[in-house]
Amino acid sequence: MLATVADPDTGAVNPTRVIETAVQAEESGYDGVYVGDHLLHPHAMLESMVTLAAVAASTRRISLGPCVMLFALRDPLVLAKQLGRFSRGSGGFRRLRRPWWPTAPAGAARPLPSAA
Repeated sequence: MLATVADPDTGAVNPTRVIETAVQAEESGYDGVYVGDHLLHPHAMLESMVTLAAVAASTRRISLGPCVMLFALRDPLVLAKQLGRFSRGSGGFRRLRRPWWPTAPAGAARPLPSAA
C-alpha cells in the first residue's frame, strides 16, 4: 500500500516519494502496489486514479490497482472511462476488488470490460 495520505504534522503530500516507493518495490521483486481510495479523508490525499497513472508511467511489470475502489461514490461514466483508459495504457489491472462497505448499494461494483 503506497503512502498517498499527507503527513499529518506538515500537511504535505509527496507524489515523488510515492512513485519512488513503487519503483523500489518493483526492483525488489514485489508483485503489486496499491493505493487507497478515499473521497472524504481527514487529511489531504492523492487521488487514486491519477496516482496509479503516474506510477504506471514509471514501472513496467508490477501489478497496480486501488486497494479498494469506492465505486458508489464516483460518477460511473467518468470512472468507467478512467478504468478503461488506465487498463489499456498500463497493461491492465490484475486485481480490482468490490467495495468493502457492507452497506454498499447493490451493483455498486461492476466488472471491468476485457481489454481485448
